[in-house]
Amino acid sequence: MDSAEGIKSYFNDQNVTIIGYGSLLSLKSAKRTCKSISNFRSGEVIGYERCFNLVSIWGIKNNISDLETNEIAAVSTRQIEESNNDKKRMFVSIFDINKNELEYYLERESRYEFDIVDVVDLSQPLLDDNNDNEETNNERRYKIIKALICVQSNDERYKENKFMIDNVFQSDEYYEKIGQYYDGKLWKLNDEEIEEDIYPMRGYLNLCLNAAYELGSEKGLNNFLDTSFLNRKSKTSIREYLEEFPERKSDIVTFKHTNNNDVVGQSN
Repeated sequence: MDSAEGIKSYFNDQNVTIIGYGSLLSLKSAKRTCKSISNFRSGEVIGYERCFNLVSIWGIKNNISDLETNEIAAVSTRQIEESNNDKKRMFVSIFDINKNELEYYLERESRYEFDIVDVVDLSQPLLDDNNDNEETNNERRYKIIKALICVQSNDERYKENKFMIDNVFQSDEYYEKIGQYYDGKLWKLNDEEIEEDIYPMRGYLNLCLNAAYELGSEKGLNNFLDTSFLNRKSKTSIREYLEEFPERKSDIVTFKHTNNNDVVGQSN
């Protein structure tokens, strides 16, 4: 589901509903990314989880990444394969943008693929027990809506979509935009041979954690820590990662009122 027109067809009015799960958990970051943003609220996606498995070229170019420690990763999402994935809930933001801005958003997030998924809208409790489009959460029922989410892709798909002209790979253009900054695979996927562990960019992770707390308090923060993972096959959660590398908590001073103005280029 990558074409703007195909995505627009899922939404009846003049807006497209977007899911934020990384820095876009922050209203301030979402406003920087999408100028027409409206109706910012919280939600839950069932059967998906976060994974820091994308090398951030933006982070490397802007000296946000640390190549020595391999803290170079941005976050994506992937479907959970376990049979009990209906019990897994990923806390997210939900917001609307004008359809006129959709193509800009898709271009900005062009390294990802896109899905239309069901999301539990926590701003819309329901009183009608007979409504099929509802979800029970803490003994309350909420409306389920459709929304657009960025999901993990792979290098072959990204190159095909962005750097192929008449079946010819544009190697010079790829080098100019990507290769001069990083010469390995951008996507580190568990179903492939993982060349090396990559870790979240420290300032970017700090932004995501603060945003999760601001939107969902302790529940939002804990959900992020436990539904977000490294690219390892051992499926290390971000909570476990910060326990393994306690020195990398140094930038996480507080989960309130942190100035994140220096880390705004990576979305989701």
